Amino acid sequence: MDNKSETRTTEDNKSAFVAVATTSLDGKGSPISLRAKLSLADYQAMLQKEEDQPQSQAKDESTKPVVTKKTNAAGEEVQTITVNQARIPALVNPQRANKHDSHMAAQVVDTSDGPELKIPVRKVRFVINGKSSSASKLKQFLPNGESNLFKIVGDTINVVPAKDFSGEIMPIKLAVTTVNGDSHEVDYVTRILKPVVTYADDSHDRAQVSLKGSNQQIALKDAGVQQVFFTKDGNNTTVINVTANGQTVAEAQVDPTSGEIKLVRLSDYAGQLDKVILSLYLADNQVVTCQYQP
Repeated sequence: MDNKSETRTTEDNKSAFVAVATTSLDGKGSPISLRAKLSLADYQAMLQKEEDQPQSQAKDESTKPVVTKKTNAAGEEVQTITVNQARIPALVNPQRANKHDSHMAAQVVDTSDGPELKIPVRKVRFVINGKSSSASKLKQFLPNGESNLFKIVGDTINVVPAKDFSGEIMPIKLAVTTVNGDSHEVDYVTRILKPVVTYADDSHDRAQVSLKGSNQQIALKDAGVQQVFFTKDGNNTTVINVTANGQTVAEAQVDPTSGEIKLVRLSDYAGQLDKVILSLYLADNQVVTCQYQP
């Protein structure tokens, strides 16, 4: 991390946060965290400055006695002395106390762009037309007229992507509050993956099931896929007959762990074969599907 990053002002630091999460193949988002090119010491100082501010304001309030005189019903003059008590600072959020101890919820993580600060988030809202909104759903329209749908669920955002969309979404504005109590308006970006089958050559005798994220191909294990099978009539199998116009002309085998597919032709038929469904099993028995058509 360069020296310039280490010496940002508090306002610069607050604007440097971005919201980071990953979206699984079934659209479920992971808990959102804030990331920033910010040292742990600078973040601690930022929180301490915010918490000290109410106390500074309280010192400015006058404590000078005020004397008032009134005449009661009996015609007697009554003198009253009042004191404007200095405002008591708001109770400190227990999660924000003792900023300099090891219990503060923030950690430094290594990324491809260098060290970053990671802070868990406890409250999430969409920012619509420049204002924090209570809406739990947001549509992001694409140039082709379709839309990605985002749903806030606790500290996560689930995604229902457009039919053919994969890759990184356009940034969405969020208003978030961290577990340490500080609030920020940040950009949120996630990458949406789609299962695809790619063929090794024109013969289509070898193929690979993987995940597509824009122009990237991601291995099954790196995307949390547990196993992959052919599915027919509700049953899963690693070996299946492949037909053409309803007649068996080949046999396909899939490696349930790697997703590699091998095709063994049983006839001289050279045209396109009928579609076969592939089921990809994720954690918690979630399933996504794609088509194989050699």
